[in-house]
Amino acid sequence: MRRYVEILRQQRHPAKFLASRLLMKTGACSKIVMQRSGYRLRFHPTALSSTIWINRREKEAEEAFLQRCVTAGDTAIDVGANIGTIALALANAVAPGGRVLAIEPHPKIFAFLLDNLALNAEAHVIEPVNAALGSNSGRVSFSDMSDDSQNHLMAPGKGEIEVVMEPLDKLAPEGPIALLKLDVEGYEPEVLQGAPITLGRTEMLYLECIPSLLSRFGWSETRLCELIRDAGFEVFVKQGERLVPNEVESHPKKMLACLRNPRGFAARTSIPVG
Repeated sequence: MRRYVEILRQQRHPAKFLASRLLMKTGACSKIVMQRSGYRLRFHPTALSSTIWINRREKEAEEAFLQRCVTAGDTAIDVGANIGTIALALANAVAPGGRVLAIEPHPKIFAFLLDNLALNAEAHVIEPVNAALGSNSGRVSFSDMSDDSQNHLMAPGKGEIEVVMEPLDKLAPEGPIALLKLDVEGYEPEVLQGAPITLGRTEMLYLECIPSLLSRFGWSETRLCELIRDAGFEVFVKQGERLVPNEVESHPKKMLACLRNPRGFAARTSIPVG
């Protein structure tokens, strides 16, 4: 009971938080469709759906930022697509003529992703793929946590489910990639190791950097940044609406924006860099 009271105390909107849990428990949440900026989203029984139902503006700033990073006709890849919020936001920005590859490994979350795509006419530019990414092909053990936003790859036999794993180089579409977004709970270096060809034609790499998650796979922020720089990118940190050089380490969480051509990116997007 104490744990639940503490969780409730941490909420900015405790009444809506409780209501969201009741809606998910009863299944009534699936009757609710939320209007976001440019797309529709069903209230599925997931952590991200609940967060957005509680606060409709949640994640909108990040989506708007990533939309500025692409333009009509571009190709974007969303790795760790979850229920499809970023993929749908990007779909609006790259249409007409563009495409989005949305990759989500967890089968239940992938089903929710497909349902959200079906709600949106713009989703025809999105290609959904149900797979984990890594440095090789095979089947891997994966978690099935109650907080589904933190599901991740596990040691063999330690997870609750098994999923297919492929290297990104096997799945990525041909041609230039304007944006590659990664959110894979600390497994980012392994995904990058399976994507040397894709990285070579990618303009911007956008990924979460959480040292505590990287460490469970034997990586650190320093080694991750070295891997990214070796692939030909300059590493920046997102601070509000600008990108600044990644000079301060040991931060519990930061969003890395890695650019192959910083000057060209700034001129094309009007996003301040440096």
